[in-house]
Amino acid sequence: MIVIPTSCKQGILVITIFISVLSALLGSSLQVSAHGGEDHDDSPKHSISPETKIITQVVHTGEFEVTLRHKPFEPDTRTSAQLFITNYKTNAPIENAKISLFIEKDGKQEAEVLAKPTESIGIMMLELLPVAQGTVKLNIKVDAGGKSERASFGTIVVEPQKSDATSAVQNDWTRTAFLSIAAIFALSIIISVSFFAIKRYQSVRNNHSPEVEKEIVSV
Repeated sequence: MIVIPTSCKQGILVITIFISVLSALLGSSLQVSAHGGEDHDDSPKHSISPETKIITQVVHTGEFEVTLRHKPFEPDTRTSAQLFITNYKTNAPIENAKISLFIEKDGKQEAEVLAKPTESIGIMMLELLPVAQGTVKLNIKVDAGGKSERASFGTIVVEPQKSDATSAVQNDWTRTAFLSIAAIFALSIIISVSFFAIKRYQSVRNNHSPEVEKEIVSV
């Protein structure tokens, strides 16, 4: 038979809760939402694939919906992009559309690029000219079906991209540092609770005080 004071049991409960919360935090992951075929609204959408780093931007231009897909913009580097234009309500691809992309920086138009059609209906290609480092705004003009409409994808940052190796090292270092700090914190709690529990247990045995609440646990 082992006598375990109530204070010791409470300490063990605190440690168990802490470890459970820590495990939940480490196991969680962030997901980047992507555009759904039937999920429409008027605000521009922006998502990044964590695997390919491809940026997807979607905008509604009245009757049409235009999707722009491209790699991150780097300073003074040409970038290829792909455009998809569909009917906003039916998602049907639009034929014979003329789309111009305008790159605006510091309130001034830096470049205008005309999308080139491909063999696939509704799919077009863009060759974007080099842009200096900073924040740029991407606007488009769509001429299709006798209508002319304008919209904006919003802003995007032009900056040097970190290599996958550098990003992986930084992520590993951050995770290791976090785990180390968490482990030290948990160990400190365990040592502190164990120390006070032992001291209290010894005091109870020495004094044989009936006022101290005890619980009997069978081994």
